[in-house]
Amino acid sequence: MKWMLSVALVASLAANAWLSFHLLDAGITQTYMGDSIHKNRTALLQCIAVTNAVLDSGARREVLVAKAKAISGIDYMFFNDGHSWIGPFGMHFDEEEIG
Repeated sequence: MKWMLSVALVASLAANAWLSFHLLDAGITQTYMGDSIHKNRTALLQCIAVTNAVLDSGARREVLVAKAKAISGIDYMFFNDGHSWIGPFGMHFDEEEIG
């Protein structure tokens, strides 16, 4: 009888450990998913704002950069491979359009 209780206890502990691990894993996954959704939403809002500015008035580079910075709340941008990046949103300007 004691060995049956021992087996049941070990099985219960193993099941609890397995469920705890999967609960922790699901929490971490959901956190990363929420962060990814936030970044994608910010990039989409920046894209919409910049596109609307171009379609409405043919805005210049400075106006587009200012709109993208205002949407994201990020005050800096970096350059990589000919693109200007403001957070998750990148823009490419032709040299003759820079002004």
